[in-house]
Amino acid sequence: FPSHDTLPADVNYIAAFLTLRCNLNCTYCINRYSDFVLPQEMGMDDWIKGLSRINTRQDLPITLQGGEPTIYTGFYKIANSL
Repeated sequence: FPSHDTLPADVNYIAAFLTLRCNLNCTYCINRYSDFVLPQEMGMDDWIKGLSRINTRQDLPITLQGGEPTIYTGFYKIANSL
C-alpha cells in the first residue's frame, strides 16, 4: 500500500466491518438480504495493528461496524486500543 501522510480531505469516516454475524433481525438491515458470508474473520491483533496504522484526523471517526460488531470476540479490546 502506498504511504500517505494524511487521508484525503473528502474522507468523512472510516468503516471497519469486524464481522457480518448478527444476533438481531432488524427489518431495516441491508445485510439480511445478502448471501455474502466472510470466509474467515480477521483476528483481533490484525485489526488493532491495521487500524493503528491509519494516520487519521481529529474530526475523522473510525466506526466499528458489522453485522453486530459487539459480538466480535475482540470488540472491546479493539475499541479500547483506538
